[in-house]
Amino acid sequence: MISAILSTLLFALSLVLNALFILVFLAFLMTWLFAFGVLNPNNSTIAQFNAVLQRLVEPMLKPLRKRLPKLGGVDISSFALLLIIVVLRYFVAQLRVMV
Repeated sequence: MISAILSTLLFALSLVLNALFILVFLAFLMTWLFAFGVLNPNNSTIAQFNAVLQRLVEPMLKPLRKRLPKLGGVDISSFALLLIIVVLRYFVAQLRVMV
């Protein structure tokens, strides 16, 4: 009984981590596409999509930006958050195998 509940919770946690990974990756990708001029930030659809992504991702990035140094003006907080999510996904996957 407890094993089934724990398995369900771990599955839900893995879904949340996968969704977070996709959101952070999209925000990271859009930032670089704007920086290199691939996407036009004046396009209203793209600007609205980016605004939603930034509102969802920014609360997770802000604490990392305070702690991580700037490397030549490059913000690595998105990359660091992606790395943290990947490590958490690995641990959750290992726990799911054990349960």
